[in-house]
Amino acid sequence: MIKGIFLLFVLISGFLRSSAGESALLVSTKAEGQYEVAESTELASFPKLSWEKKLSKPVTASAISKDGTKVAIADETGTLSVYNATGEKLWEYHYEGKLPEHTSEFRPVKADTAIFDIKFSGSGKFIVCDLMIITPRKYEEHIGGYKPYKKLCFDMEGKLLWDTSKRGNHTIGGDKYILIRDIQSLDEERPIDYYVLGMDGKVIYTGKTIGHENNCQGFSEDLRYMFVDNKVIECKNWQPIWEFKEKDGGNILGIRGNHILVTSGWKGDRVYEITSWKKLLDIGESLFESLTDNYIANIVWGKSEKRDVLRVIEIKTGNIVLKRQYKNGDIQWHNKLLLHTASDEKHLVLGSEKGVLFYELKSGKSWELPLKIREYSFFNFYSVSENGEAVLFGYDRSVKLYKSF
Repeated sequence: MIKGIFLLFVLISGFLRSSAGESALLVSTKAEGQYEVAESTELASFPKLSWEKKLSKPVTASAISKDGTKVAIADETGTLSVYNATGEKLWEYHYEGKLPEHTSEFRPVKADTAIFDIKFSGSGKFIVCDLMIITPRKYEEHIGGYKPYKKLCFDMEGKLLWDTSKRGNHTIGGDKYILIRDIQSLDEERPIDYYVLGMDGKVIYTGKTIGHENNCQGFSEDLRYMFVDNKVIECKNWQPIWEFKEKDGGNILGIRGNHILVTSGWKGDRVYEITSWKKLLDIGESLFESLTDNYIANIVWGKSEKRDVLRVIEIKTGNIVLKRQYKNGDIQWHNKLLLHTASDEKHLVLGSEKGVLFYELKSGKSWELPLKIREYSFFNFYSVSENGEAVLFGYDRSVKLYKSF
């Protein structure tokens, strides 16, 4: 798969060690777009290419629904297209509304608008995305020559349900809520506005948070909780129930089941029990994390190994059930790395700028998919279904859907 990658297929168990005065476990590091469908002619080995869409212009966004049944693709023609899992086009959209005055210095190379940051709702019934407009590069808020204009919401018939001028990063909670966190200011002490909208586009809750570059936000799977930066908010009454306070700062990275993952800078990441707020696990300073009901996967810089280390840790015991080491340059991650533990907790997907690694957690078996990414992109290359079976890769003028196992 990934050229030059070296995998050490060693399964190492962690051991438990109690910290002084704490019951938390410490983890041992010892242990216009015209699209063509190209059907795959590969053998039935995995990962298998299901289909590929070739684009007339570079891709600006691509996403797959959690259940893996729908794929959305947008490119610099300004077109948003949605397909089913077999590659059949369901509908497409191109914004034809009024635009503000702006400088079209890239015309006719690019369209006036483009779609970015596509996200499906929990069941795939809705899509929320950013409509961007072309702008001179001198603007600080530009993304590849575009700046935010509106957020759009569609149903799966391709009907535009509503739009809003509220801008920022958005996260969808199930089929019920949309959380929009305003764009980060250069002044990290300036309060940042955030909004919760219903699927009808109406604002149902607003709040403020201290800006942080990590932009931590989301919902628990059961929609009982929402988190924004260092706060946990109960969705039934929109009241904050917990705030992570440390002089060095700290943010919430995710909530899954009864577990909450918190980061605290150089002090590292920790897993808490959300009902009792008891600290369960210290996992060190992570580069990337993936939380499930029973496991936490993370990538750390191994001080003794002096290389990147992937670990999958059982939360209940603190045991490392999977560990892999990578030589310098084997996985180039920057901010585009994909680390996803499948919902059935049987597989893990690791994607970087060199390609994708797939792991079977129980056996440690792995397989590879080499991919070449030659330049920086303004969106994430990868999107994965919740069960990890379908991986979408969008780059340059191509979007590929792979079946991983």
